[in-house]
Amino acid sequence: MSTFTRAVHAETTKLFSVRASAVYAVLLTGSLFGPVTLVGIFGEHGTDMDWSTILFGLQIFQLIAVIFAAATTAGDIRNHLHAQAFLTQAHRWQWVGAKILVTTVFTAVTFVVGTVLAVGIGAVLGGTLALGTDTHLPVVGLVTSVLFAAMTVGLACIIRSQVAAVAVPVAWLLVIDGMLGMAAEHIDIFRPLAAVAPGQRMNQLMYDQDPLGLGLGTAACYLVIVAWFVVLSAVGLWRNHRADVR
Repeated sequence: MSTFTRAVHAETTKLFSVRASAVYAVLLTGSLFGPVTLVGIFGEHGTDMDWSTILFGLQIFQLIAVIFAAATTAGDIRNHLHAQAFLTQAHRWQWVGAKILVTTVFTAVTFVVGTVLAVGIGAVLGGTLALGTDTHLPVVGLVTSVLFAAMTVGLACIIRSQVAAVAVPVAWLLVIDGMLGMAAEHIDIFRPLAAVAPGQRMNQLMYDQDPLGLGLGTAACYLVIVAWFVVLSAVGLWRNHRADVR
């Protein structure tokens, strides 16, 4: 068994042994099937359940996934668990790589489970499923959620403060990203910033619209989001390698 495989095993064991992981799993899946449950209970009988209804809680899911990634990664650093990894693993990068992998799988599994539960609950409560064969929305939701959570691991390794590691991505997704989009509508200098804003690119992928007329296609939108993941992960790995253990 390679040392990286051992690192993945250690992160997986940690995930399943910490009580907070179950809480996050409930919150993540519930953020997807919860809104559908409310629509099924309080909405009119036979309400159409298309993908936009099924994924109504996607933004909440992504926020919780980002908080999970930031809190668990920065929490390991605060509690000096990364120092233990340095003593037991061949290279410093391995615990970060394992954390990214485990966080990615955890986010993907909870997204799939939450979506399946949302579809099932919508049908059971009398909704009319109108999902069709176009899986564009769930695919974009899954890919962007996984990438947002994974890039937050790298960001947490850079910031290293648990509070700041949570606050920065949450503020970006809730406030800053949207403000860049609004500013770019009126001030040209903000258009390049809006072009590389991950939330703006996700919205374009979700709704297949380019309201700012930036001329970016689907591939370019995915490339921007992947680039954020690559850059934050690379800088996080560098910071993890260079930082002293206190």
